[in-house]
Amino acid sequence: MNKLTQVFVLKEKRFYTVFFIFLVSLLAFLLYRIRGEAFFWDEAWSYLRTIDYLANRPVTINPTTLDPEISRAHPLLFYLVQSFFYKTVSSTPFAMHLFTISIHLSLMLLLVYQLKQFFSNQIALLFTICFLLQEVILVQFPMVLPEVSIALLSMLAIVYYLRRKMAFLCLCLLALVFIKESSVVVLITLGLFLLNDLRKGYIKWYQLYVVIIPSFFFILHFLLLKFKFGWFIYPVHASLFQPNALSSLLQNIPTILKFTCWSQGRWALTGVTLFILLKYPSIFSKHKSFLSIAFVFFVTYVLFTAGNFMMLRYQIPLILICTLCFAVMAGKLSGLSTFLVSFGVLFVLLFHNFFIKSDWIDDIHFNSKQMMLVHQKTVNYLVEHIDSNVPIETHFLMQTNLQHSYAGYIKQKSFTQVSPYSLQTSAEVVVISPLEYNADYHQQIKKSSAYQLVKRFELNPAWCEIYMKRQR
Repeated sequence: MNKLTQVFVLKEKRFYTVFFIFLVSLLAFLLYRIRGEAFFWDEAWSYLRTIDYLANRPVTINPTTLDPEISRAHPLLFYLVQSFFYKTVSSTPFAMHLFTISIHLSLMLLLVYQLKQFFSNQIALLFTICFLLQEVILVQFPMVLPEVSIALLSMLAIVYYLRRKMAFLCLCLLALVFIKESSVVVLITLGLFLLNDLRKGYIKWYQLYVVIIPSFFFILHFLLLKFKFGWFIYPVHASLFQPNALSSLLQNIPTILKFTCWSQGRWALTGVTLFILLKYPSIFSKHKSFLSIAFVFFVTYVLFTAGNFMMLRYQIPLILICTLCFAVMAGKLSGLSTFLVSFGVLFVLLFHNFFIKSDWIDDIHFNSKQMMLVHQKTVNYLVEHIDSNVPIETHFLMQTNLQHSYAGYIKQKSFTQVSPYSLQTSAEVVVISPLEYNADYHQQIKKSSAYQLVKRFELNPAWCEIYMKRQR
C-alpha cells in the first residue's frame, strides 16, 4: 500500500475524528432547522393527536383500548414512548423534535457501531455520511414520525442476524412489531434466511424463537382488532387498497423505484453501486450473505408498499439499505478510489440539497419548513384579527392547525367553526394553500364578488391566502 493510499484508509482515531466532526455539523443543522417549527402534515393531525390522547390516559400497549379513529389501529410503541416525553418533559414542537432526534441518533450510533464490527470503519463512515446527507433523511430525522426508526431498526435486525446476535435480533424485531405493520417485511425476510440456516444445520431449531416470538405478537395485534372491532385492518386503510392488485403494483412500483434509486441525487449512489458490482463481481462473493438479504428485503418491501397505501416517506428503509449497498461496494475499493468515488457521490447529494429545489410541497422536501412557517403566520394573523367563533372554511390540515393546540400552531385560542371547502360556501373567512389544493374552489373564491383577498403569506414555493367576506 503506497503512502497516498494510506492517507485514505480510516484508522480508528481518524474514524472517530471525522465521525465526531460530521455529527456535530449535522446536529447544528438539525437544531437550526427545527428552530421555530410547529408540527407538519401527518405529525400534526395524526401522530400528535394520538400522542396527546395517550399522554392523558393510563399506559397501554393494547391497540383495542383506543378508539381506532385516533390510533388508526396501528401498534402503539412509538406513540407511547413519545407520550411519556410529551407528558413529563415538554409538549412544545422544538422539544418533541429534539427528543425524536435523540431517539434516531441513538439508533444510528448503535447501527454504526455494528457496521464497524461487521464491515469496516470506512464502510460504516461512508454509509453514515451518505445516508444522513440525503434530503428526505434530513427532513424526516427530526419529525415525530416512525419511518426513520423503522429503517434503522430493520437494518440493525439484519446486522444482528449476520453477526448471529440472536437475543438482540429478537429485541429489534419485537420493537418493529410494536411500532408498525410494515415490520412483516423484515420478519418474512429474516424468517426465510433462518429457515434456510436451519436446513443447512447452521442453527438449532430452538433459535427460531427470534422470529416466532415477534410473529406471535404481530398476529396477536390483528386478532385483538378482529375480536374487538370485527376487522383485521382499519377500514379507512382497507378502503385504500386497490381492487385490482396487479394494476396497483404496476402503478406504484415505478414511483417507488424512481424515488428510492434516482430522486434527490440518489442516481449517483445507484449508478456507482451497479458499476462497481459489474466491474468487480468478486465483491458480491465476499458479501454474499448481506447482499442476498438486502436483495430479498428490497424486493419484498417494494411489493409490500406498492400493494398498500403508498407514501414516499415509507421508502426510507429502502433508501437506507441501498445506501449501505453503495458503501459496501465503494468501501472495498482501494483507499484513494474509495475517496474519489465518495467525494463524487457526496458532491451530487450536496448539490441537490443546495441548488435543486422542488415545487412539490411534501414531508420529504426542505420546503416543508416554508409551508409550516407560512401556516404559522396565517394562524397568527387569524388569531389577532378575527373572533374564535367566526365560520372558517379551509383544507383539512389547516382545520387541525386552527382547532387543536397539540398541532403546535395555537396556544390558547382555538376556532370553533372550522369546516371543509364547500362550493356553496357561506363562511366569513376562507383560507387556501397549496396543500390539498382545489383549483376550481380557488378560482371560484377569487372571482367571487362576495370575497376579497385580505392577506397573502408567501415563502417560495409555499403560500397561503386569506379571503374575507366583503362588508355590505
